Amino acid sequence: MNAYSNTERGRIASALSHIPAHDRDLWLKMGMAVKSELPDDEGFAVWSEWSQQDDSYKENDALAVWRSIDPHGGVSIGSVFHEAMANGWTHQGEVAVPSPAALAQRKAERAKAEVTRQAKEARKRAAAMEKAAAIWAAAMPAGTDHPYLVRKQVAPTDTLRELAVDAVAAILGYVPKSSGEPLAGRVLVAPVHAGDMLTTCELIDGTGRKCALYGGAKAGGYWAAQSLPDGDGAGLVLFIAEGVATTLTVHMATCQPCIAALSSNNLLAVTKAMRKRYPAALLALVADLVKATGEPDHHAAKAAQAVDGLLIVPDFGDQRAEGETDINDMAARFGLDVVRGHIEIALSVHAATPDAQEAPQDDIASADTPAPAKAKGKPMEPDSETCSYAGGTFDVSGRGVFFIGTDKDNNELPPRWICSRLGIVAKTRDAKSGEWGRLLEWCDDDKVRHQWAMPLELLQSDGTDMRRELARMGLTISPVKAQRDLLAAFVQVWPVKSRARCVERLGWHGAVYVTPAESIGQDAEIVVFQNAHAIEPAFSVAGTLDGWRASVAALAAGNSRLVFTLSVAFAGTLADVVGEDSGGFHLRGGSSSGKTTALKVAASVWGDPNTYPRLWRATANGLEGLAALHNDGLLILDELSQVDPKEAGEAAYLLANGQGKARASRTGTARQASRWRLLFLSAGEESLTALMARVGKKANTGQEIRLADIDADAGAGMGAFETLYDQPSPAALALAVKDAAIRCHGAVGVAWLRCIVADRATLADDMADGIKSFVVEAVPKDAAGQVLRVARRFALVAMAGELATHYGLTGWGKGEAIGAARKCFAAWLDAFGGIGNREERNVLSQVRAFFEAHGASRFEDMTATSDQRIINRAGFYRTGADGGREFLVLPEAFKRDVCAGFDTRAAVLALVAAGWLQPGNDGKTAQKPRIPGIGPTRCYVFTARMWEGE
Repeated sequence: MNAYSNTERGRIASALSHIPAHDRDLWLKMGMAVKSELPDDEGFAVWSEWSQQDDSYKENDALAVWRSIDPHGGVSIGSVFHEAMANGWTHQGEVAVPSPAALAQRKAERAKAEVTRQAKEARKRAAAMEKAAAIWAAAMPAGTDHPYLVRKQVAPTDTLRELAVDAVAAILGYVPKSSGEPLAGRVLVAPVHAGDMLTTCELIDGTGRKCALYGGAKAGGYWAAQSLPDGDGAGLVLFIAEGVATTLTVHMATCQPCIAALSSNNLLAVTKAMRKRYPAALLALVADLVKATGEPDHHAAKAAQAVDGLLIVPDFGDQRAEGETDINDMAARFGLDVVRGHIEIALSVHAATPDAQEAPQDDIASADTPAPAKAKGKPMEPDSETCSYAGGTFDVSGRGVFFIGTDKDNNELPPRWICSRLGIVAKTRDAKSGEWGRLLEWCDDDKVRHQWAMPLELLQSDGTDMRRELARMGLTISPVKAQRDLLAAFVQVWPVKSRARCVERLGWHGAVYVTPAESIGQDAEIVVFQNAHAIEPAFSVAGTLDGWRASVAALAAGNSRLVFTLSVAFAGTLADVVGEDSGGFHLRGGSSSGKTTALKVAASVWGDPNTYPRLWRATANGLEGLAALHNDGLLILDELSQVDPKEAGEAAYLLANGQGKARASRTGTARQASRWRLLFLSAGEESLTALMARVGKKANTGQEIRLADIDADAGAGMGAFETLYDQPSPAALALAVKDAAIRCHGAVGVAWLRCIVADRATLADDMADGIKSFVVEAVPKDAAGQVLRVARRFALVAMAGELATHYGLTGWGKGEAIGAARKCFAAWLDAFGGIGNREERNVLSQVRAFFEAHGASRFEDMTATSDQRIINRAGFYRTGADGGREFLVLPEAFKRDVCAGFDTRAAVLALVAAGWLQPGNDGKTAQKPRIPGIGPTRCYVFTARMWEGE
C-alpha cells in the first residue's frame, strides 16, 4: 500500500510528492493548479504539506499567497500531473492520508525549526556587525586613485574607506566573493547602517565586484555619502539612489545629502525609513534604467510614490547604449554639468507644480451660465444636427449617427451608419479645467438612458477603449471597421456649447450631492460622476421606502445595536455638513452574535445588504478606492480578522485620515492624492488591538479612537439583540431582518438625500446644539480630549438618526436614536478604559511592567560593598527617605527599554505628573547623583509611588 488514499485529494498529494518544492515559480504554479481543483482549506492543506519540503517554508507566507491566488486564473490541476509524470510519477493503488496527529507533529517540528533558524540568523547578524566594525576600524580613507573610483570618475567621501582584501579576509575568516569570484586587491568599504546602527559593509574591488558580509542584515540598510543632518528635514532634499557610484555622482553634482540603498529591492524599505526620519524633506529617488527596455526601474518608481517623492530618471536621448543605465553612466557620457542641470530641472519642475491652478475665466462656464435641462426618457438633443468633417458631414437623427462623404468629384456618397443615436451633451472638465472630456448620452435597446463622462485621452489612440465602454453599456456600433473608426472623430469634432463639471468623488460638491445614478440639488452647471476606480459602486434600490420603514426599521427599534448602525448609515452624509472628521465603529463579538446582521441592516439604507458591505481583505490601494467611492457616505467592512495584522493599524489610519497616498506621475511630479470624508462600520471577532497583538504590534491610541470598539453584545443575553418582537429566538429575528433588508433597500437612502440636500443650508446650525448636548450628557467630567473626540462622532450618529426620524423615514419614536447611541458610547468607553488620557495610561502601564519584570535583575545596589554581576544593567537602586526602594535608570536604558515605543518627552511628562519620576533640584527631569565607581551621572529617579494604586 502506498502513502496516499485513492481519492482525488490523495492523487494530487501523491503527484506533488514527486515534484521539487524549492523553485518559487513552480511552487506558485502548483498552488494555482491545486486551488483550481480544491479551492478550500483542504486544498491549502495539500499544497502546504508539499511545500514543507523546502527549508525556507513559512506557513503564514504560504497562507497569504494561497489567499491571493485566483482559482479561475487559468492554471488547471493537469499542470500538477504533468509536472509529476515528468519527474517519474505514476499513480497506483490506494494509500493512506497522514493522520491529524502526524500533521500536528510536523507542525510542531516546523515551529521548533523556525525558532532555531531565527536564533541562528540572529547570531549571524551579531557576528557580521562585529566584523563590520572591525573592518571599518582597520580601513583607511579611500584614495582617489582606487581603480573602481577612477573607472567611475567619482571622488570618495569621508564615509568611504578602503582595505586590502587580505586584511579583510583575515578579519572575516574567509575571502569575500561576488558570484563565486573572489574580490582582489584594494577593497572599498561602504558601511551599511540601519537607523544609526552599523549592520554590515558593502565591499567593492577595483573591477566592480561587490559583496556584503555573510549573515549581515542589509535589508532596510543604507550607505550615506556623508553624515546625515539632524532635524525633521524641513527644506532638505535627500537623494536616494541604488549603487555607490550613482550616489557619489549625485553627491558631486548637487553637494546635497545622498544615500545608497545598495540594491533595487531595498529602495522601498530605505525610502520609507528616510520618510520616517525626515517627514518634512523632499525625497528624490534617482532611478536606474532597465537594461533591456530603457524604462525606469519599477522599484524606484514605487518607492517615490510611497513617500510622495520625486523620481529622477537618467536621460540618454535616442541613442542610449545597451550598458548605459544610471546617472553615473550619464555623467560619463555627457559630463557632470549636464547631470547637474538635469537634476536641477527636475527639482524646478517639482517645485513649480501647483496644487491647484486658476481656471481661465473666458473659457469656462460662469456661475451665471444656466445648466441645460435634462430630457425625460430620451437623450438630450445635441446643439446641432449636422457637422462638417473631412469633406463630408456627420448627421444625427433618430436612426443613429451617420457620415455622408463625397467622392473625388465632390458628389455625395450614400450615408454610412456609425452607431445608434449618441448625444454629445456637454464638454466636461474638472474644477481645475483639466481632465477634459465629453458627456455622452444614449439609450440602450431596453430604452434605459445612460450617461458617461468620457475622458478625451481615450481617443488618443484608435478609440478602441471608448468603443468598448460604450458597447458595454448598450450603444450599438457598426461592425464595419471603416465606419466604427469614424466614431472617435464624431465625438471630438461635434460642436457643443454646454459645459459640465466632472467629479471623481461621489458625495457633496457644493450644494449638490452626487450619486452614481444622479446629482441631487441645483448648481450653475451639470455635475456628473466619472468613476476613476476599477471598483463599481454598490448602490441599488429594491422595494419602497414604506416597505423598508415597516419592516427593517420597525424590527430594529428597541435594539440599540441595530438602531445605532442604521443611524451610522445616515450620519456618513452629514460629516461634511457639520465639519466632522472621518472615523469608524467596530462591532466586536463572537460568531453568531448578530454583528454581521447589524452591518447588513445598515447596508440596507444604501443598497443590497449582500453586496454593499465589503471585506477588510484588501490592499492599501484597494481600500483607497473603496473609501473614495463611499465619500460622504457609509463604508461597511466585514471580517476584520481577514486583514493582515501587520497592516491593520495603518488601514484604520488610512480610512479615518481621509487621504490616500500621493503618487508620482510619469514625469516624477506628485499626482493629487485621493481624498474622502466618511464613516465606516466594521465587524469581527476581535478588536483592532487584539488583532495587531497577534504579530507583536501595539495599537496606539490614535488608531483606537479612529476605530471605536463596541461590544456587539447588548447585555440582554441575546447577543446584539434586546427586543425579539414576535420572533421565537435571536437567530429568527436576525433572519427576519436580513430577509426584509433584501426585499427593501436603497429607497430610504435616496429619500434621505433629497431631504438633507434641501435643508443643507440650515442643518449645520440645527445639529450643532444637539451634538453639544449629547456630549455634555454622555461624557463624564474631566474626560480627556480623546474621549471627547470620539463622543462627538457618537453624537453625530445620534443626531442623524433623530433627523431621519424627524423626516418620517424610520417610524421610530423621538429619542430612540439618541438612546441607542448613548448605550453604544457607554460600551465603547468601558472598553477604552475610562475617561483619562489613554497614552498616559499606556505609558504608566508599560513602565510599571518593566520594573515588575526587571526590578530585581537589571539594577545594581548602590550601597553594595562587593562586586555584583548584573546582566544588561539598566541602572541602580537605593533606599529612599521614606524607606521605599528608588530606582535610578540610566538615560539610554530609559529611552530604549523603559519608554520603548513612546515619545520620550511625552513619557517623562506623564511620569512626572503621576509622581513616579522625581525631577532634580536644577529643574531637569533627570537628577545627577554620584554613582559609586562611576561618579556624577544623569539618571531618571523612580520613586516607590509607582507601586501605589491599581
